[in-house]
Amino acid sequence: MSQALRYCLLFIGDDLARGAEEAKLVGSWVEETFQTHGWELVEQQVVPDNPVQIAETLRRWSDGRCELLLTMGGTGFSPRASAPEATRQVIQREAPGLMECIRLWGAMQAPSLLLSRGLAGLRNRVLIVNLPLALDEVQASLGVLMPLLPRAIAELRDEPTPPLSREAFPFLIAAEQRAVSVETEEETPQRVVVLETNLDDFSPELYEPLMERLFAAGALDVYLTPIHMKKGRPATLLTVLGPAEIRETLAEIIFTETTTFGIRHTLMERYVLARRWESVETPYGPIRIKIGSWRGIERTASPEYEDVKAAALAHSVPLKQVYLAAQLAYAALQSQRGMPS
Repeated sequence: MSQALRYCLLFIGDDLARGAEEAKLVGSWVEETFQTHGWELVEQQVVPDNPVQIAETLRRWSDGRCELLLTMGGTGFSPRASAPEATRQVIQREAPGLMECIRLWGAMQAPSLLLSRGLAGLRNRVLIVNLPLALDEVQASLGVLMPLLPRAIAELRDEPTPPLSREAFPFLIAAEQRAVSVETEEETPQRVVVLETNLDDFSPELYEPLMERLFAAGALDVYLTPIHMKKGRPATLLTVLGPAEIRETLAEIIFTETTTFGIRHTLMERYVLARRWESVETPYGPIRIKIGSWRGIERTASPEYEDVKAAALAHSVPLKQVYLAAQLAYAALQSQRGMPS
């Protein structure tokens, strides 16, 4: 793009006091994230969930002051949620692919995005996108949208459009890695990158969103190790394992979300079991079993944690009880097939 992308943030909510708090949290995250790309915040405002006021603000802000207009809030199933309806009154052309992509791939990180009725479209030379107000949903949505913005805005400005490469979309790579329903053998080791950094001034409560972003971007594993640095300072070693081709994407997330000034990286190779999924019936409902094979021989099988957790909560029983039931069901299935359990 010939000049920095200019954007506006419109926060929508009936409870303006509560909305202001959420707007401050989400707005700070968006501004910090967009600043890393040199993008400029032009204006932000909180308005009630009223279609007339929303549409009026969208029209006023589409006068050339920005190229990207993000609304946040008012996209759910509540009878009062009216952001999509107000946006439909304003836009001149729809951009359905953006919201389809956000709902499909963003839901890998924030499943509640599947309930968003958000709309995307164009008015004059402005791209308008409806997002929810929850921070995790905004982070997941923008993780999908941001790689597309340079080209989208270049098209709006009638400028030469930059090419789009697969490496710019880590969620696609992550999806391919997670699509393991068909078994494939790994005849040769996989090439992976190991990223490490020491953190001694980072709030522990910020590790969870950091890890979520890394996994959503395609990290294979993320873990924390307590360490002691010079002068006896306690610290945490952050280690991230991922495909070598997305190492710069993972490094950018670490630089953006933590306080580190440097990251060590090492290229390694690893052997992995070929994987496939089967579903078994238990007294608590169906549970998926992840099965690992080496050279065509089954080596291990493990109930899927998220399925076990959901079933345990739904039936108010200990998680280990559901886990054991799934193991027994799979062992019985193997016995019926005449295979060792």
